[in-house]
Amino acid sequence: MCVGKMYWAGIRSLVYALPSKQLAALAARDFVIPCRELLSRSRQAVQIVGPVLIDEAREVHLGFWQPTGTPSQG
Repeated sequence: MCVGKMYWAGIRSLVYALPSKQLAALAARDFVIPCRELLSRSRQAVQIVGPVLIDEAREVHLGFWQPTGTPSQG
């Protein structure tokens, strides 16, 4: 997800499911900055709720990411 685009679009309330560390593990990435950390530096306050429905969110990602961290083509 692109937190920057959301912020500049004026979205000031965010609900997310999968914690960044779990997403990084599934996507084989080592550079995932949590949205709370990014938005803690914003000029306008953003309400952040999450993680919620972690198991369901993880299931959506299973099989999507290749070991290289890119989406699979299937």
